[in-house]
Amino acid sequence: MMRQLAIIVLALCLPWLAQAQPEEWLQTDVAEGMTGALSVKADDIDNDGDSDIVFARYSDGELWYYENGALNWEPHLVSDELSSPIALEVGDLDGDNDLDIVVISYLGLAVSWFEYSPGGWTEHSIDDDFIHGRRVTIADIDDDGNNDVVAASETVGIVWWRNTGTDWTRSSISGGGSAYGVSVADLDNDGDLDVAGTNNSNGSVSWYEQNNQSWIIHSISGGNNQPLIISCADMDNDQDVDVVVCYDAINTITWFENLNGSWSDHIITSDFPDPNDVLAVDIDNDSDMDIVSASYGGGRVAWWEQDGETWTEQTLSDEFSNAWSVDVADLDSDSDMDIISTSYWAGTVSWWEQPGIGFPVSISLQTNEWPVIIPEEGGYFLYGFRIVNSTDQLFTNAHYWNQAILPDDEITAPFNIYNITIRPFIDVLVWNFTQVVPASAPAGEYTYIARIGYATTYAEGNFTFVKEGVATSGSNSNEGWESDNAALFTGFELDAPTVLASEFELHPASPNPFNATTTLSIQLPITSELSVAVYNVSGQLVESLADGVHSAGNHVFSFDATGLASGLYFVRAAVPGYADQIQKLMLVR
Repeated sequence: MMRQLAIIVLALCLPWLAQAQPEEWLQTDVAEGMTGALSVKADDIDNDGDSDIVFARYSDGELWYYENGALNWEPHLVSDELSSPIALEVGDLDGDNDLDIVVISYLGLAVSWFEYSPGGWTEHSIDDDFIHGRRVTIADIDDDGNNDVVAASETVGIVWWRNTGTDWTRSSISGGGSAYGVSVADLDNDGDLDVAGTNNSNGSVSWYEQNNQSWIIHSISGGNNQPLIISCADMDNDQDVDVVVCYDAINTITWFENLNGSWSDHIITSDFPDPNDVLAVDIDNDSDMDIVSASYGGGRVAWWEQDGETWTEQTLSDEFSNAWSVDVADLDSDSDMDIISTSYWAGTVSWWEQPGIGFPVSISLQTNEWPVIIPEEGGYFLYGFRIVNSTDQLFTNAHYWNQAILPDDEITAPFNIYNITIRPFIDVLVWNFTQVVPASAPAGEYTYIARIGYATTYAEGNFTFVKEGVATSGSNSNEGWESDNAALFTGFELDAPTVLASEFELHPASPNPFNATTTLSIQLPITSELSVAVYNVSGQLVESLADGVHSAGNHVFSFDATGLASGLYFVRAAVPGYADQIQKLMLVR
């Protein structure tokens, strides 16, 4: 039995491919000269399948959106008329399935949201009397289908604005007081959203239980250690939501275990000066939560890998002066999480690319004749490649490119660069690719390389050829190596054997946790009805991914959560005659 599987490829010039494969996290500056850069978020603003970057400049009152064009960043000024913008969040506030931006001020009084459209941004007011804001988030508090806004203020505590679809209604959650951090999650597993917050003045950490939009305060921790930012996540995989807090006065990051009415504290680190932001997310994709943080006083950006009760710090930089905010996203579309941060006084917005750990797709090269000998005046050879993906993973925005190791052991920059999508369970062989060898290429033995994957994680195939002499002066440049194989790479379809499943299985989503989009793979042993649906924590249907007859074999589905609030979701796959399979999905922004 055969089926058609497409490898879709578009010609694309990507200068970042020239970088060597790093063993450590690679730092790249997105924006410089942005003194006062504070809050930063990464998400797919323009809905083109990759994550963009949004950040605010406190001192200059600016809001910026940097569009990700294959890691070439195009800046767009959203507004330069804000008053001390200190925090922002992204989410769909008007129900039009694209992402908007909400911004709060510290010295100003405004809470504003900016509506996105391909033609530009439109500012809307939420409140004009909210001072000393500290943090803001977006969530559907009242479960009416509209995303609401929740914010913390040093002066008025924690408040929320109900989004009716036409206007905004303000209500207090904390009943006043002082608040620095705020996070939203279902902390008591009762199907509605609660709120957790910190009070830097009296040192308390609390959570507010929602009861039909009224609020009951519960203590998590006391003391006088200046708790700042708070993040909610299931840290111990016990199906309830825990709380992570960073403490300014004691240079500590702690997580509080939710024990159904009481809380037990666990120190992650007590040696991180002035932690100013904290985020819980599975960085290394090992199904447990890790921690990311920025040290304002220490100039450090770091993450902590969780291994049971042990936490291991991985420092990305200790020279990122006055690091303020952190976020995570797959910026380079290689299916792992990267880290973004801002440096206040240096005015830099940077991202750190997660190093690759090996690419699970193989590529091998074969030539039409052997040995391959090129005359001194130059020429060409023909070759083919075989690509094997024996996994159930779909690799989008991957790349194919060539390089050559010259006779003097220097390596060329990448050429023949194409953007490709690699389908699950394929084994394909394609012939008649052409490679030109210019007359200026030096004489001697070459290693011809084909790579497939991403900048820091890829598979490689190669073979050698010989050039007999040189007709013009030798050159190690790329000039003359580029060969036009676009016709072979564009939209062709190949037959590959179907891999049949022996049982019904919902494979782990990848990535998970995810930002905006994740991929699900389901194996069917026989042709049958298949239902795949995503639900929120209240049991409401969010999206139906499949509902009908599907053939035996592997089926891949993409869940796009653009516009949905951060938090826990569930995917259920159902086939008649088999037990339903359910999997947790964690959306992080």
